[in-house]
This record gives sequence, structure tokens and C-alpha cells, in this order.
Amino acid sequence: MTRYAIIILFLAISVALFLTQTQPYFDKINVLKKDREAYAEVLNRSRELQALRDELFNQYNSISRESFDNLDKLLPKQIDPGTLIAMFENIMKTRGFLLKRINVQESEISTGKNAGTKIIGVLPPPYKIVNLSFLISGPYGNFPGLFSDLEKSVRIIDIKSVAFGVGASDFFELNIDAKTYAFSSPPVPMIAGDGREKGEKGQEILTMLERLRDARINADFFENEAFKSLVDFAPVLEMPQSYGRLNPFSKIESSVTKK
Repeated sequence: MTRYAIIILFLAISVALFLTQTQPYFDKINVLKKDREAYAEVLNRSRELQALRDELFNQYNSISRESFDNLDKLLPKQIDPGTLIAMFENIMKTRGFLLKRINVQESEISTGKNAGTKIIGVLPPPYKIVNLSFLISGPYGNFPGLFSDLEKSVRIIDIKSVAFGVGASDFFELNIDAKTYAFSSPPVPMIAGDGREKGEKGQEILTMLERLRDARINADFFENEAFKSLVDFAPVLEMPQSYGRLNPFSKIESSVTKK
């Protein structure tokens, strides 16, 4: 009887030692299994991310350089008053008008009902508005051609108001208020994760994947006849071929020889 009791005691001690000494290792193994599953999911998402990236690159590369240049002129990345003034002066000169005055001013965009009011959670539009006001004078019969050029311009120009002033004979003054636009990249909202701990790199991959899923490139836009018919009226500025001396303070060599 004593022998059986000793055997049972040793078995109980063995089981207790097994549970107390090996349980932490089992917990670590379970944690590692969960981590492995999480990283396997991130790896699958990264492959999906690469496939989406390659698809977008192929669509992007199918668009010609000329189309991208026209798109950049349609909605430029920054406001350049000098280019706008040169473009309008070129159009007016071609149509026989005299550009007397032009004002270029960036407009503040408000997302609320009143000026200066902002709505929490509402992103601003991805463009800036540039207000234009210019005064021109010229013959009345040239006005249709002028507005036709503004309509065909690759730079978006929206006419807000037109005011006529009577001049001498067939000479009129025209005060035009318009607006054009420039690209403005809005802040990108953060995308919440799925609540699982995958590390910063894993969460970054998931965030990029969600953004790429929403990305679309419509190449048909560049094949539209209306887009192809737009005209760039901005003059091409050519740099002079000849320059002055590199050092204007250097001694001038005389070409006259003494006799």
C-alpha cells in the first residue's frame, strides 16, 4: 500500500512540476503562433499591395508625356501670376485688344456657410481658386473671337461677369471678372487599423493598401476630343543666345594696335 502511495505521490509531483514549469513555454508558443498568423496576413497584404502598385504603374505609363504636360497646364501645381499675365496679354494681342489692367489674387476657400467657418471632419477641396480681373479695350467685332479663345484655353478660366464701357466709335472697354484654379493637395486622412497588433511596418502596409484600393486612373480622359482640342496660349519665352562677359569688372582688351 505504501508503494502505491509513493507512486501516486511521484505522479502528482511530476504533473505539478510539468504544469508549473512548462506552462509559460506553452503561453509563449501560443503568442508566437498568433504573431506568425498576423505576419502571414501582412505578407499576403503586401503581395496584394505590390500587384495593385504594378497595375497602377502600367496605367500611368500608358499615358503620353504630352497629355501630362497639358494636364499640368489645365490645373497647375502652383499659382504663377507672371504666366497668367503673359497668357492674357498674348491672347489680347492676337485678337487686337489692348490689355490695360489685370489683377491676380488667390481666394480663400471656406467649407462652411459663412466666411471663415470650418466644419470638423470635412476636408478642403483639392484646388485653390484664383480671382482674375482685367480691363481691355478693342473693337466690338473681335469680342466673339476673344471669348472663343478663353473657352478653348488649356488653362481653366471661368467667366463670372462682363461689363461693357462705350468708347469712341467702334472702340469699347470691357471689364471682365473671372477665376482660374491651381492644384492643392489636401491632407490625407489616417485609416484606422483592424484592432490587431501587427507592428508599425505591418500597419503601414495595410494603410497603403487601403489607399491604393481607392486609387483610380482614368486614361480615357486624355483621349477625349474636348481635352485634345484645348490650346495653350501661353507664350514660349526663349532665352537669349548671346550673353555678356562672365566678369563685367575685368579689363577690356583693346583691339586697336599702335603704330
